[in-house]
Amino acid sequence: MSRLIYEGRRYDPGRFMKFFSFANLLITMAVLSAWHFTGLFIAAPMSAATESFIAATGKPGLLDSPYVYLWASPLIATFLGWAAYKLDYKTFGRFVVIYPVALFAACVVWFNYVDGKF
Repeated sequence: MSRLIYEGRRYDPGRFMKFFSFANLLITMAVLSAWHFTGLFIAAPMSAATESFIAATGKPGLLDSPYVYLWASPLIATFLGWAAYKLDYKTFGRFVVIYPVALFAACVVWFNYVDGKF
């Protein structure tokens, strides 16, 4: 066990924040620019989770209720997490940036794989 994972490199605690901030921005851009593809995958789970209808095809209005959650929550979480991290609230910043990704993943997994099993 003489070798370590980092092999002399400095540990970068911001790597977690960078990864999930990038993931949140990627979700936002995918929802806003490629709704025809992402809508097929995430529209039904988010409609079930929010109990309101969102069409998987076509282009919903920018401020329609479930659609705005899909693009605004990752965007807000990225900026809020960055601000919290810069103000030395690192744990809160990490929680904020992982929350939208975990929420969307939980909705999709629950709807597609778990919901009909029980």
